[in-house]
Amino acid sequence: MTVINGNTPDHLEIIGSEVIQRLLADKWKAFAERKLFQRLALLVFHLICICFVVYLRPVETDRLYLIKPIWPDWLRTVFEILTIISCLWFVLGQQLSELRTQSIYDYLRNLMNAPSKIVYLFANLCLLACAVLRILRMPLLEEAVLSFALPGSWIFLLFFARSAKLTGPFVQMIYSMIAGDMFRFSIISSIFLISFSQAFFFLGKDIDAKRGLGINDTNYCEANHKVTNYASALDTFMTLFRICMNGMDYEEFGCTNYEPLAKTLFVLMMFIMPIMMTNILIAMMGTTYTNIISQAEMAWRQQVGTI
Repeated sequence: MTVINGNTPDHLEIIGSEVIQRLLADKWKAFAERKLFQRLALLVFHLICICFVVYLRPVETDRLYLIKPIWPDWLRTVFEILTIISCLWFVLGQQLSELRTQSIYDYLRNLMNAPSKIVYLFANLCLLACAVLRILRMPLLEEAVLSFALPGSWIFLLFFARSAKLTGPFVQMIYSMIAGDMFRFSIISSIFLISFSQAFFFLGKDIDAKRGLGINDTNYCEANHKVTNYASALDTFMTLFRICMNGMDYEEFGCTNYEPLAKTLFVLMMFIMPIMMTNILIAMMGTTYTNIISQAEMAWRQQVGTI
């Protein structure tokens, strides 16, 4: 497992050796292939059940709690029960079975090498929590938890995509970009966003006050529509993030007390964030793509070996 879980080019070269390939091929034929397709079938069944649960979920609470049900509600209830059984099987059945065959340390180490499995485990726990919230009659919190569980359930398909030669290297590429490139990018971007958000919080805090003045007031400011919000530090941070995604109204900067300064800082931020930082991210992802695609065969075999 030390060879399979390695991330250096030397580990990939070792995987390419004939002995390691024979061992991986024997493991795949004797054990991994059958279990992989069994779990894939269970996942497909789980996702089908979730589709019925989501698309048949009513808005009325009377139908949700089967007080005044119609026939789709009974069908939804059946699939909800099947979904809970599937979650219990994955959390208690499969995970406890893996713990019995290996130590807790090895289990956690293998789990860290499969991020999609971690997300799927969290999604199943959220679905089980939804069942508890249904009993407690907390529909709003149930829907909030369900919203986190749904994407995580589908992401687990990446775990099975690792076994295909066509998609295996790209799954590893996604993991590497998220854990490496996106992580570094988010840290540096957050530093710039926090620094600019403090400045814009100071410069834009009077915009709403000027909007509320009378039209005859000399300080009155009129804008076609409100896009930005500088009411708090968090709102300012999210506003600047939305501006970086091209969601802005440039005319609103005319409502600030320091219009030239606000527009100068805006131009400076646009040069740093959308232009410079985005191109740095593209360059980092390009480097990751080049490194992985140059050893696509070994990267795929590594993904198969970790199953």
